[in-house]
Amino acid sequence: MKKQAAIILTAVVIAAALAAGARALTVKSLEERTPKQVKLTGTVFEGDPVVNYNLTVPAAALSGGPFCFGVKDAADFCMLSARGGTLAVERVTGGVPARLADVKAVGDEVVLMVRGPLCGIRTDGGFKAFFVENENIPPRWAWMGEKKGKAAFRPLAAVLFADSFMRMKADEGEWRPLSGEWKIVSLPNPSRSANAFRLAGTAGKEEAFDLLDLPDWDNYRAEVNVRPLSSGAAGGMVFDWRGEGDYNAVLLEAGKKGGAVRVTARRNGKDETLGTFEGGFFPGQWYNLVIEQTFGRLVLEVNGVKALDISSPRFSSGKFGLTVRPGGNMQFDDLDVRPLTPTETAGLVSPEGAWHLFGPVEMKGGAFRFGSATEGFAFLPLKLGEGSVVEGELSWKAGSRGMLMLGGMTPGEKSALLVASARPAAPEELMESPPARRDGEASFKVSVVKGSALLSLEGDAVFHGIIPLREGMLSLGLAGSGGFSCAGVKVESAGRTRVVLWRNEIFTHESTMRNWNDDGLHWKRVRAENSRAFAYVNDRICSRNLEATLKLTDEQAAAEKFEAAVALPFEAGALDSGYELRARTADGRCEVSLKLKGETLWSGEVEDLPLRTLTIYRRGRFVLSFVNGRYFRGYVSPDELPLSMVGCLASPFVPKLGDVEISSDSIYEYLFNTAPSDWKVGAGVWEVLNRWQCDPRWSWFSGDSTRDARGKVTDPLALLWWRRHVKGDFTFEMYFGFKMDRARGAKYSYARDVDLALVSDTADMDSGYQFIIGGAKGKKINAVSRVLRNGEAIPWRDGTTSTESPYRLFTSQSHRFWFHYLLKRRGGRFTLEFTDQKGTHRVFDFTDPDPLDADR
Repeated sequence: MKKQAAIILTAVVIAAALAAGARALTVKSLEERTPKQVKLTGTVFEGDPVVNYNLTVPAAALSGGPFCFGVKDAADFCMLSARGGTLAVERVTGGVPARLADVKAVGDEVVLMVRGPLCGIRTDGGFKAFFVENENIPPRWAWMGEKKGKAAFRPLAAVLFADSFMRMKADEGEWRPLSGEWKIVSLPNPSRSANAFRLAGTAGKEEAFDLLDLPDWDNYRAEVNVRPLSSGAAGGMVFDWRGEGDYNAVLLEAGKKGGAVRVTARRNGKDETLGTFEGGFFPGQWYNLVIEQTFGRLVLEVNGVKALDISSPRFSSGKFGLTVRPGGNMQFDDLDVRPLTPTETAGLVSPEGAWHLFGPVEMKGGAFRFGSATEGFAFLPLKLGEGSVVEGELSWKAGSRGMLMLGGMTPGEKSALLVASARPAAPEELMESPPARRDGEASFKVSVVKGSALLSLEGDAVFHGIIPLREGMLSLGLAGSGGFSCAGVKVESAGRTRVVLWRNEIFTHESTMRNWNDDGLHWKRVRAENSRAFAYVNDRICSRNLEATLKLTDEQAAAEKFEAAVALPFEAGALDSGYELRARTADGRCEVSLKLKGETLWSGEVEDLPLRTLTIYRRGRFVLSFVNGRYFRGYVSPDELPLSMVGCLASPFVPKLGDVEISSDSIYEYLFNTAPSDWKVGAGVWEVLNRWQCDPRWSWFSGDSTRDARGKVTDPLALLWWRRHVKGDFTFEMYFGFKMDRARGAKYSYARDVDLALVSDTADMDSGYQFIIGGAKGKKINAVSRVLRNGEAIPWRDGTTSTESPYRLFTSQSHRFWFHYLLKRRGGRFTLEFTDQKGTHRVFDFTDPDPLDADR
């Protein structure tokens, strides 16, 4: 398996120190050019030019007149005023006020917590309300009325911190331990280790706390890998910290019967449980915890699964850190904290505070109804960027009108989809309506990908299209009348796109490791239409969500005449068996075309020369092309097509295969340079361990049998499960080697039983398939290779009745060799190829006419 050594200090902190201060700015010139329906008078103060800040206002001062903030001009600002025991928040646009929120409980002071376009309101010791603007709220404020108060302005640094704990044991970095024992633990020779460092916390009779010595944080995403070392050990993240008696925490507790993850709030020294997620949490395992925290809401993910979604006024702001409960010992790794993206914010905040409404429209939760004959509008002011996904359900009645807008309230940009209408579609709209006299329903999905919106509408109205977005951002809006409605609106972030890595620079100079560190790894040359072309296909990559970029060198780009292509073929032996984006350059001109199975879908001339990069992106039925990093054209397939591989071509030169960049959100590659929280130990010991007794410098992620204190094997099985699920077609591959153990025999004679299981129940190994290489037969080891289906051996290949494959592990000369294991499933067909010192062998190749529903 591929590993990566840790060789550099990677704790990164960006926390700029900003001096608090404000300067006065007269408002006279603003008043002269703006209508005065609501008159802003007096002096406007302007703070430091930051996007995150707090404004603290004495509540008593509001009795003398409103407090205005976010001032853009004399008729465009937000206004805070006290009316009896209620605090009113209003938005003034063009001099016309509109109510945003009412806060009934008012303490001694009101804190306006501005985070870019989001403003939270905290008073009386807790978070009360929030609202969202369509752009960052400027740090400018003023008092209206005869009695002027004072506002305290506090600029805040951006939330940004990462720590993989790769440092000397005495270096605490930005951390300040308050209690307990906190130390960095590492392996010997860390420069040749896959993952040598982690932070260990141990608590005695009191809790152990390790806080970041940074400003208070709120509205952020925090991720960390945790590992309880003993049954009953509990620990995790602390946030909103204001002292040892006032903080919130996410705690993972390990137990012999499964344990749990809890979200707790401590006030005045007492804990209150806000939410509990029961699960299988055991000592010795790594787990991944992610929290998304915003004003009044917290979402918790455990190992990629949404576990808890809690709304509480206790979620506000404070310091961040790590904790271990009394008597426990935990390990921590791979901490990452960053601000929420606008998409994540939109998915967390309640619709009542996020959406802006104009005209006759009713909103309740995530549902909108446009029942009037007059058109109404609903607009999400947050601009949604790369990776944003919006879904919902539309319905309409005969004679109603409904529109989905992707470019905000600005018309004429071909960014509106007319779903239902009693009138013809306007030129800027993308789609004619369904029959005007028929009721209908449809679900919609909008994905923001590389500056464009991929829009799908399925139901009584059908549409699939690619819409380039202004500045690459989605501004979502709804418009309707006469009974049009939209329900179940969800705003989420798509899975992270991962770059597929083939090389590890640490190991490129080691000849014994080059079979998994070579530039041309996995690329095979295939036929091309002319003898001067060099075409290659990488058949290890198979997905319907893929991006591939071919890069040209300066010398190649300067050639007078050449061809280059990047492709997503469906078959390993033919570059033109799927999508192909090809460029032909000659006589100072360049033509780019997109083909599907050899047929040209479109072509066009490129003006941006010289040609440096060609990029093709596929997401399901959508295909986008980019030339020199800029969007060129797209295509939407009317049908679902097979999985794609990756290919490239160049003529008359050879493409540089090591520089072909491949990425996908459906491919998982593990270098084991981070804590293995995606993997669950089923048996044995799995750690970053040394492979060779003769050269203990090198270490990788390794599995070994369970042994007692004297080193005697008590359980020979070493079993590791992937926590994620495998659905449908897939490719699994790994590089591995046998650990050196002189006590078990010379020349690796003990090597045997390479077993991959694909089951439906991890507690029952007979609930799916087992692919066994070099298994035992009676008392003889490395005697048989076979496939078990629900515990029964089946023919190892089509056309035979034999259940025993002729392949056996070749263990001679394997001291520094890395074996390659490749399993593919396509429908009911399974193939397994195994590469040893003699070459590549087809160990299994069979078709199951009734494939099992095995996904683990």
